[in-house]
This record gives sequence, structure tokens and C-alpha cells, in this order.
Amino acid sequence: MQSIPTAPNIKCWEIRGDRVSEGQVLAYVDDSNLQGELVQVQGQLDAVRARLARSQAGNRPQENA
Repeated sequence: MQSIPTAPNIKCWEIRGDRVSEGQVLAYVDDSNLQGELVQVQGQLDAVRARLARSQAGNRPQENA
């Protein structure tokens, strides 16, 4: 069973008393920890798909129906 991924960190800049402009970035989500997990899980998915394809290719056609 997969564990629940950790929440991304929210990075903010101090803006007390400062004026902000339209479109100015005030905060962003640091998802670097989730990006690593995504790469790992995509690799696992690719491996499972390859195993499935090999399994299906080795079976007789009537077993694939």
C-alpha cells in the first residue's frame, strides 16, 4: 500500500506594509519533494506496463480475450 504523500511546502515573502502589484507573486508551492515521488511512481508504472505486455505477449490469443 502506498503511503500518503507529504504536503508541499508553501513559501511566502514578507509583504508587511509593502504595496503589491497586480500579478506579483506573493507565495509559491515548493513541490520538489512531490516531483521526486512522481518520477519514482512513473518508473514503477512503466515497469508494471512492461510486465503486463510481456505477460500478454506470452499467452495464447484465446487467453487474452
